[in-house]
Amino acid sequence: MIKENYKINNIPLITCYNKKEEAISKGTIIFFHGLFGSKESNVSELETLANEGYFAIGIDNLNHGERKEESLDKINELSKMDGELYFLEMVINTAKEIPKLIDELINRGLIKDEKVSLAGVSMGGYITYSVISIDSRIKTAVTIVGSPQYNVDLESSPHNFISKFDTIKILSINASLDDIVPTEYMRAFHEKLKKTYPDYEDRFKYIEFENSGHMMEEEDWDQSIKLMVEWFSKFF
Repeated sequence: MIKENYKINNIPLITCYNKKEEAISKGTIIFFHGLFGSKESNVSELETLANEGYFAIGIDNLNHGERKEESLDKINELSKMDGELYFLEMVINTAKEIPKLIDELINRGLIKDEKVSLAGVSMGGYITYSVISIDSRIKTAVTIVGSPQYNVDLESSPHNFISKFDTIKILSINASLDDIVPTEYMRAFHEKLKKTYPDYEDRFKYIEFENSGHMMEEEDWDQSIKLMVEWFSKFF
């Protein structure tokens, strides 16, 4: 297992792979961590993807990891609305960085034939959906306890851009007892996808673990990662 650190377009990232050229040829997967995390938070998941033959990349979301600002530590001191807006500002601006990051990864030979997919947990799930809504190159995606709909009524919320999901393959995994990310948003979004796309059953899947909250039970988390690997194996 080889791990390398880069800084591309001022975005710190870590890559994980076994055989580099073979991994890049199979496909590059960018994994987004959760709130208060960093690119190192999901090294285990990056290693799992690398062991499946992919070129796995973890990045530091805006204001996280090597890019962390003092304001992040004070987010819980903000009012509910201000805290949500601060969170969404990080989500939206991280997502806006990704198309240019993908361009540079292609230029450096770290993405081949635009074979790039995404995965994310919690905040990373929000980012994943946001990227899909602005970059049509994403082939497939997996989100865990994330949401395509913002808690604040913003026009940029990905659920408003259903047409951007016309070719992608998405696995969405949520937890019934989640009291942080509204599970009903994901349910409603998949119902909308089902009504919009006749081939829904062929390229979308929604799974909800009934006994888990936002911090998933270990068994459910392990199953989620297994399902993620199976999804990429099937569609990427």
